[in-house]
Amino acid sequence: MKKIKIVVALLFCVLAVGCTPKHQDTLAKDIVDQWHLVDNPLISNSTEDIIDVYVEFKLDGTFTLYQKDFNAPIYYNVYKGSYVVGEGGVVTGKYSDGKNWGSPSGYKAEVVANGTRVTLTLSSLDKEDDISVYEQCTIPSDIKSSAVVMTTRGEEMFDIVRYL
Repeated sequence: MKKIKIVVALLFCVLAVGCTPKHQDTLAKDIVDQWHLVDNPLISNSTEDIIDVYVEFKLDGTFTLYQKDFNAPIYYNVYKGSYVVGEGGVVTGKYSDGKNWGSPSGYKAEVVANGTRVTLTLSSLDKEDDISVYEQCTIPSDIKSSAVVMTTRGEEMFDIVRYL
């Protein structure tokens, strides 16, 4: 009887491991986190205090982008959508309103850990100089709770650039 219990326990462990989702590409797992934009060609010394961007990539293939932009009132706009990690580390995405990310062909993504600092670099496949560097972080709860969903009409009025 004791041997049967051990065999059943081992079988259960094998089945449990077999049912765990597997990530074929480590990058798909590595980008699932919260990130803060720390470098982008659109951000200069004169705008770094008025442009602020956070993004959260979730395991289910969705993302939430929070951004404060100098063209809009001073609060964070929130955008949601979905993303896919493809071959060669290319990440593509679409906002929930149907708009593609700023780089329709996608971004080459690279996650690098240097000590306790982890960065995500997204390099546009469409625009050579469009390279954004994000640092791993926890998005502040006050930003999440006070973010405003921007409407298409509002975006046109304020001419807001999305940072993904």
